[in-house]
Amino acid sequence: MKKASWSRSVRWLAAPPAIALWLGACATPPKPTALVSYEDLKRDPTLEETRKRFPDLVGSSDQYGDRATKEWQSNNIEDSTKAALLAEIKLKTALSRNAQEQAKARLATLTAEQAKADEILASIDKDLTSATEQVKLMEDRKRLSEQLVTDRTKAEDERQKLSSQLATEEKRAAAQLALRTADTV
Repeated sequence: MKKASWSRSVRWLAAPPAIALWLGACATPPKPTALVSYEDLKRDPTLEETRKRFPDLVGSSDQYGDRATKEWQSNNIEDSTKAALLAEIKLKTALSRNAQEQAKARLATLTAEQAKADEILASIDKDLTSATEQVKLMEDRKRLSEQLVTDRTKAEDERQKLSSQLATEEKRAAAQLALRTADTV
């Protein structure tokens, strides 16, 4: 009887490692890195917009992703990796095309804005040229006005000088006439 109880004890002690091996054999292996990369890529914030623009590519990527997950859960790592790589390629292609479309739209917007800016710049250049000409004309007008004032002042001074000389000459002529008249008398 001692042998039977000892045999039961050994069975009970051997049972946990046997159960652990049996559970370990049925356990799912770790995810392949390709599947992890694909799942990370699916967290991209532009995925929904990409799904709307390129539904075929994203749908195909989803199918390959689902297949990769199923293959991984059934312990078929090689097929899971292949499907995950295909899913990742399809999704990266869709995301890249979406980014390209967005870049084209931004480029078109920027080109239109550049054209408007060029028109405004041409208008401003024209206005600047016109304003520069007006400033030049105003400066010429100011210079001519100052010269006119100077010339008027000189002319007035010359007129006064000539008036003074004329008055002196008239007095001298009157005095000479008076002397001649007095000499004749």
